[in-house]
Amino acid sequence: KMFAWQISPAGSMIYNNASLLFYPEIQSKPQTVWKSHMKASFDFKPLFVKNHTDPLNKEIVLQDRENNFYLINNIGRIQWQIKLPSPILSDIHQIDLFKNGKYQFLFNTSEKIYVIDRNGNSVPPFPITLRSEASNGVAVFDYENTRNYRFIVACSDRTLYAYDNQASFVEGWNNPKTDHPISHPVEHFVVDGKDYIVAADKMKDYFFDRRGNV
Repeated sequence: KMFAWQISPAGSMIYNNASLLFYPEIQSKPQTVWKSHMKASFDFKPLFVKNHTDPLNKEIVLQDRENNFYLINNIGRIQWQIKLPSPILSDIHQIDLFKNGKYQFLFNTSEKIYVIDRNGNSVPPFPITLRSEASNGVAVFDYENTRNYRFIVACSDRTLYAYDNQASFVEGWNNPKTDHPISHPVEHFVVDGKDYIVAADKMKDYFFDRRGNV
């Protein structure tokens, strides 16, 4: 493609000349590196994830419209697929639950929080069955970078629940309530050495400390 525009004055007039050159033939075609066939179409954004057994080559996770969750390797081969009962609500978080350099996938549906290992198996004692349907995607916090994770999810009963690595309720967290359900993931900020856990419903913003106090 080529485009040119010429402006030239003549007396009291200004003349404009434009030209466009276009070649309809495709000069080069896109090259397919690999293909992988899903059981159903998908609108879940494929995510590149780390492979602790082969750090130089990332893999892909995604979910199709029939709620099949896939791990696909770097050459397009499906390593495994898991049938979930409902769509994934959250981002796919990679965590190191056992602090040994091996990653797991953490996410939630409306009913449960899952932790899946790289072989496609649930990691006990997960999944967690939520007390009420989740209204947002689970957030993952690691306050001191020690891999002592906190998993915080808001539910349709307008309560924020916090779980630890053992799938237990976080001791001291007071399950704060909001005026309306929260649809966006909870965020964590550090300001002047103090932790702030921030959430927002359709009417109000909430700032909590690490115990869930406003």
